[in-house]
Amino acid sequence: VFERAAAIVHQGGGGTLGHALAAGRPQLVVPHGFDQFDNAERARRVGVAEVIRADVFTASRALPALSGLMADEAVGARAQAAAETLRAERGAEVAADAILNLASGQAAKTRATMAFESARPDMAELRPRASGAH
Repeated sequence: VFERAAAIVHQGGGGTLGHALAAGRPQLVVPHGFDQFDNAERARRVGVAEVIRADVFTASRALPALSGLMADEAVGARAQAAAETLRAERGAEVAADAILNLASGQAAKTRATMAFESARPDMAELRPRASGAH
């Protein structure tokens, strides 16, 4: 469904954000709690989203934000670039390799893991951080 949208309005949950990024569409993120605020801010910093807090969300605020997102070709280009980066990272392959390596006691990096680590540095903000890192 997201791939058919001109823009995506969502709460900023990790799964929804991932699907919105994979669709390559501009986003209006309306965080409500927990990690949604951090996810929304990361998407805004990368340049693929605008953020309106849920406590101040109104149609009169959302309409110009959505219009601006859809009219801004640079936002659309960054959203498409984010989608291309996600495709290049081959997340399922990286995860499967990591599980197999753990199960076999190996710590060697696979091609997919190295591709993930070297993928577009301008999208690094969207990558998960190591536990305890800020």
